[in-house]
This record gives sequence, structure tokens and C-alpha cells, in this order.
Amino acid sequence: LPQVKSDLVLAEEHWGNVSCWNQFSPMTSKDLALKHISSFLNNEGPDEYDPDADTFVLQYSGHGAGGSGDWCMAENKRISFDEILRLWNASQGKRRGGLLMLVLDSCHSGKWVEEARKRNLQDVVVQAACASDSSSSQQPQECWSGCFLGRDPPEARHCSSLQKM
Repeated sequence: LPQVKSDLVLAEEHWGNVSCWNQFSPMTSKDLALKHISSFLNNEGPDEYDPDADTFVLQYSGHGAGGSGDWCMAENKRISFDEILRLWNASQGKRRGGLLMLVLDSCHSGKWVEEARKRNLQDVVVQAACASDSSSSQQPQECWSGCFLGRDPPEARHCSSLQKM
């Protein structure tokens, strides 16, 4: 996915490195990703993490599995919505009354929006690039990422996924 690295750079410029952890390699192992996500949610990361953070933004840009929206990792492993919720529910951030925001730029990511709604989660917000049954590549990439991260490209008025926001 050629756009992933540029999307993550754009996200880091917008959120700042205090709010996100990036891994550019498409070969990231599931175990490494879960370890870093857990550290981030528990403010156990590098010094630049804000120890008083009350909003935790996780952005995933990559392949999403059909039917589930799960994040596709190296060695054909996946990270599910339930796994992210388990990490969140066990975290310091959750115990302090924080908010988890998932920004998903992957195919079938709308499935996680459906799951969050179905469970009536009050401390988890999910923004997806597309519906559960569609590909994120069906939307202009610069439109979704640019609009969500505060840019206003002319393509925005044609972006149906953003008009529903």
C-alpha cells in the first residue's frame, strides 16, 4: 500500500508524536503491534507521550480483512476489534476516564463502526474510511485523509464517506 507511509506522516503532523505510534513496515508482527499499543494506552512509551493524556488516538492505515475489518499483520495474522477493546479496557487510560479514538484507513473498516455502535461504547470512537462491505480504495485517498486531518481539498465535496460525518 504505497499511500500508508504518507498517510501516517500526515497523521503525525496533525496529531503530533505525543498522540500516536507509527510503524511503517508492512511486516510488523501482531505481537509487536499489540505490545506497542498496550504501552501507548498505558502511557508507558517514550518520554514524549503525555502522562496526563485523556484522549488516545490510534490510527491504522493498511489492509483490512473482509467481513471483520480486522487489521492484517505479518505472517497472515490479524488484530481484531475485540483485541483492541481488551487492551483498552485493561489500560490506565480507560481507568482515568479517557477516550479511545480509532482512525481506520483500511478496507472494511466500517465493520468496527458497526461493532462500536452495537455495543453502545461510550469511551470509544471509531472513524472509518469506508463501509463494512467496501474497499477504502474506492474513495480518493487524499480526500479522506486530508479532510479528516483538517485539510480541505477540493475533492472533499465529492467524497460520500465524508458527507455522512
